[in-house]
Amino acid sequence: EGAASLDPPWHLPHWAAGAADPRERRVVVAVTAGGERQDRERVLLHELAHLGVRQAAAGRPVPRWLDEGAARVIAGEHSTEDLDLLARARVADQLLPLATLEDTFPADRMRAALAYAEAGRAVSLIDGEVPGALRRVLEALGRGATVDDALHAAAGRRTWQLVIDIERSIPRWRAWAASSVACLSGAS
Repeated sequence: EGAASLDPPWHLPHWAAGAADPRERRVVVAVTAGGERQDRERVLLHELAHLGVRQAAAGRPVPRWLDEGAARVIAGEHSTEDLDLLARARVADQLLPLATLEDTFPADRMRAALAYAEAGRAVSLIDGEVPGALRRVLEALGRGATVDDALHAAAGRRTWQLVIDIERSIPRWRAWAASSVACLSGAS
């Protein structure tokens, strides 16, 4: 509620737990999001990570998926729930191309959750396979490189390859198991 009273006003989705404006170095953390209590320390760490990502990129804009993914990894937000969500999306062939998440995330809560999960998985893959790659990607973006060139130089892959890696990183058994559980729980 307080975000709308800022100058200029911030218009956040009802489910948002917080927001950051790295240009202004401002952060908003909600007590509740959509009526749900929040882990304010985790949300604050996530939002502060956005400031750090922008600073690591020398103040230049960072693709939304990379910014959100880095914030999720730094805040320790990747979870089994993310893996289950990604698994169900994989089986349903509904994974989102990272290129569609360059500037914005879906407004719908469920599709946004998928976008956050994919972004977190992408950054986990980037930095998990090549330690320090995330830092090098952000530094290259800060020098004016494109995201594809920065990814290729730091991690040896392009954005489209990362999308394939996300899909491949979710074992088929998990994808089918998560889908089966979702079907069974929805049928009861």
